[in-house]
Amino acid sequence: MKLYVLADNYVGYNQTLCGEHGASYYIEDGPVRILLDTGASDLFLQNAEKLNIDLASIQYLVLSHGHSDHTAGLRFFMEKYGPKVCRRITLIAHPDLFSSKKDAGKEIGCPVSLKEVSDCFEVRLTDRPFSLSAGLTYLGEIPRKLPFENQEALGTILKEGKENPDFLTDDSALAFNGNDGVYVITGCSHSGICNITEQAKAVTGKPRVLGIAGGFHLLGESDQLTQTVAYLKKEQIPELYPAHCTSYEARFAINREMPIKVLGAGLILNWE
Repeated sequence: MKLYVLADNYVGYNQTLCGEHGASYYIEDGPVRILLDTGASDLFLQNAEKLNIDLASIQYLVLSHGHSDHTAGLRFFMEKYGPKVCRRITLIAHPDLFSSKKDAGKEIGCPVSLKEVSDCFEVRLTDRPFSLSAGLTYLGEIPRKLPFENQEALGTILKEGKENPDFLTDDSALAFNGNDGVYVITGCSHSGICNITEQAKAVTGKPRVLGIAGGFHLLGESDQLTQTVAYLKKEQIPELYPAHCTSYEARFAINREMPIKVLGAGLILNWE
């Protein structure tokens, strides 16, 4: 499996790409091509062109959750490629992803409606794990097993005409079933990076975690950060790429206990 980082807050050293507060990954697993998230703008399209990646070749477009820094690029993708290309692509998302999401009264959800998406893509809304390729699986809704994760709502979500606290039930990730263990590719980890990792182990049947790449949603010193570091240390994961919504304080805290690696736009990962 090969993963290309198309968008992240950080840009890799000596790259001609640009960064933004968003995330987008292009993934190849054998003949299958997947786009995970579309960032906050058309930047992922610009960076893909610079990397000579043809996004019209993808079979799946997976959205990790409904926040605009992971979905706002969707409209630019639709405008660039149009229904002729998009109709060949299956869009995978949780059923709650297109619901209105607000924080402090400001809309922070996906700016493209479910109707617009359905008019363009083949859409599959599911809260269950879904196989994308021989090695990659969409993890579906993440069971909240660990009590130290996702204890606070982030804004509100509109469901059945009512605004409710948003605990990001739509937040999901991908698992790659490698030869010797499982790898996790996550967008923001609002459901908890440890909960996601446990789901990846359960879905793949691989108890050994070899790598995690993506946003950990750890923003500062907290009990969650302390317990997350303890969990990651216990798992002895050789490749950790905390990115996007992982603060430098959180990265430093993790790195004090185990080495982390740098993820940024332009990075290419090869996992087997």
